[in-house]
Amino acid sequence: MSTSGLVGRRKVVIGLAGAAHTAGGGMLATALVVYVGREGSALAVSLLATAFFASSMVFSPLWGAAGDLLGRRRDLLLGLSACTSLVTFGFLFVDGVPGLVGLRGLRSVFAVAFGPLMLSIVRALVGEASRGRSIGFVSSTSAVGDVGAQLSVGVLLGVLLPSSLFLVVGLLSLLATALLVFLDDPNEASGPPPSLRELAANARTRLIPDAAERARLRRSGLMWLYVGIALRHTAIQGVGILVPIYLVGRIGLPPALMGGLLAIGPAAQIGFMPFFGRLADRGERKRLVVGGILLSSVYTLVLAGAVLPATVPVRAVVAAGGFVTIAAGFSAMEVGTVSMIGDSVPSSRESSFVGLRSTAAGAGGVLGPTVVGATATVVGFETAFAIASLLAFAAALLVTVRVEEPTRITPPTTDLQTVEISTGIAQLPGTHRGEKDD
Repeated sequence: MSTSGLVGRRKVVIGLAGAAHTAGGGMLATALVVYVGREGSALAVSLLATAFFASSMVFSPLWGAAGDLLGRRRDLLLGLSACTSLVTFGFLFVDGVPGLVGLRGLRSVFAVAFGPLMLSIVRALVGEASRGRSIGFVSSTSAVGDVGAQLSVGVLLGVLLPSSLFLVVGLLSLLATALLVFLDDPNEASGPPPSLRELAANARTRLIPDAAERARLRRSGLMWLYVGIALRHTAIQGVGILVPIYLVGRIGLPPALMGGLLAIGPAAQIGFMPFFGRLADRGERKRLVVGGILLSSVYTLVLAGAVLPATVPVRAVVAAGGFVTIAAGFSAMEVGTVSMIGDSVPSSRESSFVGLRSTAAGAGGVLGPTVVGATATVVGFETAFAIASLLAFAAALLVTVRVEEPTRITPPTTDLQTVEISTGIAQLPGTHRGEKDD
């Protein structure tokens, strides 16, 4: 096989696997909110978000560290994806709010490995200097799956029984697993893998930076980047858990139109991710991060103001503008953040530190729904969204002041080009639509 053909096959496998994985996670997240909301309280619905983000906090960096230690990221990703599929089929046999919430958390234990491990594999395929474009590629293809999930799940909820919908999600997860069989990791370690005892002995040092690395991270301000991510996600995920209720109850949209609006974010990301990936490789990563967080702050204000127009169609247009804004903000922040982390840490620790980004985001995801939801109960949706905007603005200010632009290297002439994927084919309501769930 020619080199160009091999690269093309890799891109198709990565793109389709990412789309299938994200589509399954997005469909499951939305369906669970609907099913739990029918039987349980708003608190029970918020526990779905808590279950996912709690798993993300703990296991995303753990799986990233395991990938670094084993040197077999593709094999680890394949095994964890198979576990994700197995747990997904478990929804066919579980009933009741506690069981659904618990199984949601268990599935997330394995599903959150996809991001840090896949990003590290793709980075190895394209080289150091094209990191931004490779991140844009992975994220944009995942956004295709998110669009399909949001456009289709509303229809499927109306025509399928829960067991049938869970079966569809399980098959999507199984498809993602099967595609990973055809993915190769150019940095795969040779020789026998380390023993479980060796893994356990080294896990702590991999997960926790040593003294030299802590000093380097303090000098670069990267630890403050993690704090900024946590603050931003507290605001956005807190607002996100209320968005479906807000669109229907306060804005006055019918459920079908609500689903269409929720698909705007991931659809816009398909274009924004490659665009910001190119900017990240040509300009400052920090500027993208700060700009992305500021756009997140604007998004919550736009949603708060969407209730002001007198007619529902105009309100829908304003809300749609908010979803485009957050799509641009998330894309810029995501590409800039992962690129900055990759520039600031050794390649042997990249999966671990990308995983720590999910830990920071998970902390915000655990706190946000409770904080913003409680605030909305007392002062109303609009005021709660405005207060959340202040949190995101504070995060942007923190990154501006405390985080330094990492040292750059000259990008090569070749890079991983984005795959042309049709958007005509066919992220936990509680996470903002377009921001990755599983």
